[in-house]
Amino acid sequence: MAALTAERERRMSATDRVLELLRANPGRWLHWRRFAAVGGACAWRTRISDARKVLKAEGALLEHNGSVTRSAYRYSLGRDASIPVPDHWPAFDAPIQETWSLKP
Repeated sequence: MAALTAERERRMSATDRVLELLRANPGRWLHWRRFAAVGGACAWRTRISDARKVLKAEGALLEHNGSVTRSAYRYSLGRDASIPVPDHWPAFDAPIQETWSLKP
């Protein structure tokens, strides 16, 4: 039971970081690499799913741009639906320069 509680707390802290990123950028499309940086390189999609549930309960909206290769998400209250999805992500189209490693 304690392990389940610890996992739930760890998972919620990553979800909280994703929510914080979204709420700090309302109405802006955010590239998937931003979420990988705060939610975990292998777990960011699950954190997005968890965040979507929280936002839906609050009456907010988390939109996906529909792209598989250039995923982007946007937090809004529905009033910003006319903002287009960027065609080009200059800062993110270049190869990743940092070295990725697992931390214990």
